[in-house]
Amino acid sequence: MKNLVMGVATGYDWYKLEPFVTSFNRYAKNTDLVLFVDNISDFTRARLTRGGVELLPVPAELKNMIVVDARWAMYKKFLDERGENYSQVLLTDVRDVIFQGDVFEQYAELKSFLCYATESEKIKNERNPANHTWLTHLFGKDEADKLADKQIICAGTVLGTVNVINYFLEKMEYLIGKSNTFGDDQAALNYLFYENQLEIENLIESSYHDGNILTAGLFGLNNPLRLQGEKILRGDGGVPAAVHQYTWHSEGTDIVDKIYRDKDFQPDESFNDTRSVLEQIICAVSAGKIDAAYKLFTRYLFGINFENYVEKLVEIWRKIFEKNFTAASELLILSIQGALLSTNGNNFNLNQINQVIWLTDICMKNRLAVSYHFKIFMGNILFNVANAFYNAKQFEQGIEYLNFITALDVPLDANFYLLQAKIYRETGKKAEALAAYSKALNF
Repeated sequence: MKNLVMGVATGYDWYKLEPFVTSFNRYAKNTDLVLFVDNISDFTRARLTRGGVELLPVPAELKNMIVVDARWAMYKKFLDERGENYSQVLLTDVRDVIFQGDVFEQYAELKSFLCYATESEKIKNERNPANHTWLTHLFGKDEADKLADKQIICAGTVLGTVNVINYFLEKMEYLIGKSNTFGDDQAALNYLFYENQLEIENLIESSYHDGNILTAGLFGLNNPLRLQGEKILRGDGGVPAAVHQYTWHSEGTDIVDKIYRDKDFQPDESFNDTRSVLEQIICAVSAGKIDAAYKLFTRYLFGINFENYVEKLVEIWRKIFEKNFTAASELLILSIQGALLSTNGNNFNLNQINQVIWLTDICMKNRLAVSYHFKIFMGNILFNVANAFYNAKQFEQGIEYLNFITALDVPLDANFYLLQAKIYRETGKKAEALAAYSKALNF
């Protein structure tokens, strides 16, 4: 009888899913891969299908819930309808999981079991207080404090026989209900295990030290990930069959990019809508094919409004600097700057703004092209950020963003100096405030 891997992929592109699917196909034996999908491009859908993935739509009634809460109901419905076709099932995250072996093999002789993955920290810890907060939200502070010294159990990977997973999902659905709060699922999971709410004979822990599934996030923060050839190692030096949260660590991301990405990526121009083209450009740049990426951009993306694609553009720009720089690299960067200019800047979040500042700074320090119009555009965005920090009485951050504007080497106006003066005044820098007011009066 076959085994089954199930996950949910909403809003992801092929670049984010490629290591998961590629590693699955390399190591899975007699196993089906089913993904519930929503908000993915035609290009990504085609690549997933080509990788042998069965794609199912996220049910309409669950689309308004956050994915981490809605997924358990999807899994339960699927197993109710088709679970009899499978022996074991792994419920898993997809964006930050890879396989390094057959995750089911060591449990093949067990008729009934549930395997859960623990992290390297306690529920209440200084490094990551989120789990204690989640438990408090769902069960109250007394319960969260009661479980504070327990090891974190991660909701990102749960493995077991179909009959036990079905029973487990019933319990999860009951506790989560119609919750729509991030973290409630992990709080429910930890409560079920540590309050002995699961009447299961074989409960198997997969720890960061010696487990079949390595949850690498917090573990890797305390202990740099160790590698052996093309494998990520767990605490005892063994090779886990699956690794979760490798994206938390550059050494994990580097080895995964080296092993599980298509170095000979060939664009498929039959998928020429804006989103599909941008996703293919990301794959082409990742494969070091900057010329092909630039050709895609010039062929299909000039004159497009990129209001909804800021994240993709920033990602492409960032990846260009990870590859050997060519003449086409600079042309592609200028194209990205032009594309960002087509937006009004309102869709930039602070993280994207900070990344663009960093990328622009790299270009300027290395005497690479940054268009004058783009500098003016970014100056206006940064001024609005600085003003927002001033209104929030976060004056040091406000000054920091005004300094970024100065570094762009663009003309400064009276509004800039007036804001600078107000922030200096609030921070007790009277001389600097006076000088800024004086400059403002010259306009």
